[in-house]
Amino acid sequence: MGYYYYIILGVSLTTSFSAFFLGAKWNAYQGYLKYIFVLTLISSIADAINYFALWYYKITAQYFYQLHISFFYRLIEFLLLFEFFKWLVGINRRLVISIQVVAALYFLWCYPEVPYTGLQMIDSTPLRILNCLTFIFMSILALVHYLRKMEIENPIDDPLFFTISSVLMYFSGITFIAAFDWYLQEFDRNASYVSWSFQNLFVILRNVLFGIAFYKQSKQPNGIRV
Repeated sequence: MGYYYYIILGVSLTTSFSAFFLGAKWNAYQGYLKYIFVLTLISSIADAINYFALWYYKITAQYFYQLHISFFYRLIEFLLLFEFFKWLVGINRRLVISIQVVAALYFLWCYPEVPYTGLQMIDSTPLRILNCLTFIFMSILALVHYLRKMEIENPIDDPLFFTISSVLMYFSGITFIAAFDWYLQEFDRNASYVSWSFQNLFVILRNVLFGIAFYKQSKQPNGIRV
């Protein structure tokens, strides 16, 4: 594993904490970006655990995955972003209940296998891809909804524009990685680190855009409300 991986992961960790502290400084936790603010905190903690485990204990990417950190992070990420988009576009209550029921049934179906397979069955590659596609679709839906209801002349002045764009670019970028990560881990561990590095690059981009969104909110506190 090359030092480039540590560098990229370190930059990812730095941008996560930076976005979180910027959000705290500009009171993002009090506004409609509170879900994104909490996500930057969770991302910071996950990146810190990842970096410490790899640097100090030399834990491999595959073993780190087996610690279930990735599973719990993606679960919290899904819940926070789903709540954000539900607020933003006013998702139909029946659709919300349907998604919750399907998720509960899937978990109950997989739960008996957890003692034998760990959480890998619940956090399988198809579900990771489905998660990415879900938020790509929701981001596009939110972007169209935002542009139709836009009350600000220049969308670059609105934090919502940066928030939606960051989620769209992030999940669009990591979909391919989610599809082939496990294959790369089995085929070549070094290739797996390369895929993780690319994923961290998209995390860095997402964190930078989140930080810009927090800054824009401090400058335009009365921006669009959907």
